[in-house]
Amino acid sequence: MAGAKGIVPLVIGAIPFGIIFGTLAQSSDLSFAATISMSALVFAGSAQFICLGLWATGTPLLIIILTTFVVNFRHLLYSLSLVTHVRNLSPIWQVLLGFCLTDEVFAVVINRYSERDSSKYKHRYH
Repeated sequence: MAGAKGIVPLVIGAIPFGIIFGTLAQSSDLSFAATISMSALVFAGSAQFICLGLWATGTPLLIIILTTFVVNFRHLLYSLSLVTHVRNLSPIWQVLLGFCLTDEVFAVVINRYSERDSSKYKHRYH
């Protein structure tokens, strides 16, 4: 519950971006299924907007994928700074935490991982 409370202010701030993305996706002729899939699978808002802009101009799919990869490369840096905190977790936990890693989540959890207490369960805050 503490992790959920910690992220609420950032989630509230992200809601308008979701509304804007949905509106732009509709006007860019992105299908409803593709819009929902992007929202469910691509957590980086900047990547969604860049992808949508490239899609609307008819950019080839390979270029869209490569551009999205470059834009999201910062997540590799986030992950590297979290490795010491999740190294001993099971692969399932590592994949789950990695999948859910966003800019906002990183900002909240890095503070929790940095606290000097003896909890073995800080990853559950994440």
